[in-house]
Amino acid sequence: MGRYVTGDWEWKFAFGEQGSTFGEILDEICSDLDDVYLRRFIGQHGEGEILELHFDEDTNEFVKACRDYIGEDFKVLKCEDAKGSEYWDKCMIYKFLKDMKFECSETYNFHVEY
Repeated sequence: MGRYVTGDWEWKFAFGEQGSTFGEILDEICSDLDDVYLRRFIGQHGEGEILELHFDEDTNEFVKACRDYIGEDFKVLKCEDAKGSEYWDKCMIYKFLKDMKFECSETYNFHVEY
């Protein structure tokens, strides 16, 4: 069983291989960024985590930070070749960048089900 991310983007962690949550990873990526804000809070009745990702100005800073997190030598491998939670975390952010079209002065909302 894996965790789900739903909202403005959807992802299912693969077979419980994750070692962190989408919120933790985004928090790590956004920690040193000036014009990107991440708000994390627990949903009502402990039903997972709610995330709000907001861009004040240029989104390039965020995209670059995500690419730095993934690393230059990261290649998306076939699932059977992958091992460990770090791979799945990077795979998730890789797909997140590929799927999303970020706009300035926008807020994106996500729900992470534990």
